[in-house]
Amino acid sequence: MKRIKHNGTNRSLFMTRSILEKLKKTAWYLGVPAVNFAVSTITFPILSTYLSASDYGVIGYFGSLILFINVFYGLSFNTYFMSVYHRYEPGERGVLIRKLVSALLVWNVVFYPVSVGLLALFLHFNNVRIPLVPFGVLALAIAGASFFRNFLQVSYRLDGAAFRFFAFMSSQKIVLTAAILFFVVYWRLGALGHYWGTLVAEGVFLLIVLRIYFRSHGLAFDKVLTRDALRVSLPLLPASLLYIPCVSYDTIVLAKVGTLSELGIYNVGKNIGTYLYTVGYALYQVFEPVIYRAVSERNSKALVKTVVQLTLAIGFLVVVLNAVLPQVVAYLTNNRFNNAVPYARILLLSSGLMVLFSVGDAILGALQKTKTILWIHATAAVLCLVSHTYSATHWGHIGVAWSTVLVFGYVFLMSAAIGFYELKRATPAAFKLQTA
Repeated sequence: MKRIKHNGTNRSLFMTRSILEKLKKTAWYLGVPAVNFAVSTITFPILSTYLSASDYGVIGYFGSLILFINVFYGLSFNTYFMSVYHRYEPGERGVLIRKLVSALLVWNVVFYPVSVGLLALFLHFNNVRIPLVPFGVLALAIAGASFFRNFLQVSYRLDGAAFRFFAFMSSQKIVLTAAILFFVVYWRLGALGHYWGTLVAEGVFLLIVLRIYFRSHGLAFDKVLTRDALRVSLPLLPASLLYIPCVSYDTIVLAKVGTLSELGIYNVGKNIGTYLYTVGYALYQVFEPVIYRAVSERNSKALVKTVVQLTLAIGFLVVVLNAVLPQVVAYLTNNRFNNAVPYARILLLSSGLMVLFSVGDAILGALQKTKTILWIHATAAVLCLVSHTYSATHWGHIGVAWSTVLVFGYVFLMSAAIGFYELKRATPAAFKLQTA
């Protein structure tokens, strides 16, 4: 009897330590949006003093356009990386990263001048007055440099290295913000300063992550692995392109129905609305390792629990932020852009739905159901183009804001429902790495 009691005590201690360890990791993960929010709360009022509505219009417009081209820089290799991560032993994962990064480095050097030419053609044929040089050229350089740190971020999350994830993400945010403030506030370069600051910060972290990836190793090329990565990721390229209108077409279509300053007000509301996405996506990242592990074990109960918990958390955040939004906007913009409040209220909802749909996309990605992701994004893109265009014509900026809620609600419901359906149908062969 004493032995049984002793074993029970040990189990209780083990469970207690396990719970405390999970709480500790969750605290570090949630520390990332806490730092981001604290930094933004301090710096947003400063930037809104030195950036005009037109500056915000330029930044928002190119930010939307670059999303389309940015897909080709990363080739969706990060999704492939997550889908095969747990199939490699811990000691082999560094080699996996080096091989994927080596292939992408060579590709990005080749693709950068091509991307500049594509952006120049788009601006020319659409009679856009915003110059390619320097704004577009800098935006593309930022896109090419920023992708490579994703592998390190994903590794930290999937390994459960919560403190390393927190330290890396927080330092990146602080360096980025400091660089932007230097060029915008000290040099008073407006939107141009925003781009220069971002490029400097991303360049610094590009060098850091390449040093971590390669250390004393050189480039490592693997034709078989690259071919398998392309097999999985190439269907994701059109899927990603078709998804991008959901997050960027609102800015593009509104540029045709109003002035640049009006577009800037909308983008201020959109930026403040995305605070919820920043916090919510950090919550999602806490659950992301659970999602990929549950898919590998085909554990539907764990996934249902994750969706319910995440939905309740996002709903709570939406209610709280809506209650204090007028005061938040007034503070963050020094009362310069208070008319952005209606947009921010609506776009809070779309940001929350954007976080929730990541669960369904993660399930399908882990199952390597890239063609399913493709057609879901395709139907969402069609809905987005039709709904946004009609809403912009008839109801202007408010109409387009509500249209984003409609689109992300659709994507969330479809991806989650089909994700669970595909998981139920999955066979053990679906989890084997196909390299032939």
